[in-house]
Amino acid sequence: MYFNSRKNEVLFYLYSAINYLGCPVNNSTNDIAFENEALVGYIHRVAAIVAKYLGVAEQGFRAVMNCNQDGGQTVNHIHLHVLAGKPLGWRPY
Repeated sequence: MYFNSRKNEVLFYLYSAINYLGCPVNNSTNDIAFENEALVGYIHRVAAIVAKYLGVAEQGFRAVMNCNQDGGQTVNHIHLHVLAGKPLGWRPY
């Protein structure tokens, strides 16, 4: 799935059965700073659109950004996971 606006483009692709990954197409930053506020907000808004498109928005989904090594990040650029399709408990670990 591919979404774009005038400023941002986000590619969502199936990562696993319940994990869709949203990656800004033209972004290599890993800094969730003031300068990237619009991009981070846009990715979350598009995640909600993707969840609705997939038919999981009504039942619920989780949007996750892993930040740095202890946060579980393995790809060093801003991206977002949309987890859905089964009940997700809390605590996630």
